[in-house]
Amino acid sequence: MRSIFALLAFCLAMLTTGFAQDAARPKASNVSRENFLSVDDYLRLLPRTDQMQRVRDAAKGRDAFESFRENWPTQTGNYHLNMVHLSAGVRLRCDLTVAVSEAQAQHVQSESYKGTIDGLKGAGELNVTAVRGLESWNPNGQFYLVALRGGAPLANVLLPRQGNNVAVILLRGPLLFEDADSIRAFLDPKIKALMSFKPVF
Repeated sequence: MRSIFALLAFCLAMLTTGFAQDAARPKASNVSRENFLSVDDYLRLLPRTDQMQRVRDAAKGRDAFESFRENWPTQTGNYHLNMVHLSAGVRLRCDLTVAVSEAQAQHVQSESYKGTIDGLKGAGELNVTAVRGLESWNPNGQFYLVALRGGAPLANVLLPRQGNNVAVILLRGPLLFEDADSIRAFLDPKIKALMSFKPVF
């Protein structure tokens, strides 16, 4: 567990480096945080219980950290947007890549899956289960539930892809998604914007 928090701390440090400059003046004129996946898309699905209300409060509390930034230009020519939310209740990361080609998007998807799973392995031995039933909704997507060897759910790793666009979503929270309908309910409000976004400079 310590290694997971160390990884999150490292990611946080990397994200905050230069964040103020990137966030203040995005180079793409059509960047909109409203069209990007956020922790609110997750919180709206939580049951109305006292325990889940505490999660909501923590996600909106003073100790919660959020960043939304752009990475451009890049050596590959791929355009990146990144959102991170870290709080006592929820850890959510969503990276969007608009690649220079569909083949490059497929490569990003594959490498991002490997890197994300490797980053979770510090928690112990993992069982990674593909969630089926989304093939017609997002034919090139990959959707997973990651659990510890003993069966306790650990994270969702969701990688929708369409054309040159691929998103990499890592979710850890009190509610994880084990079926196609739940994943679709989580992503539906923003999936069209994510998969169709093209930066305008």
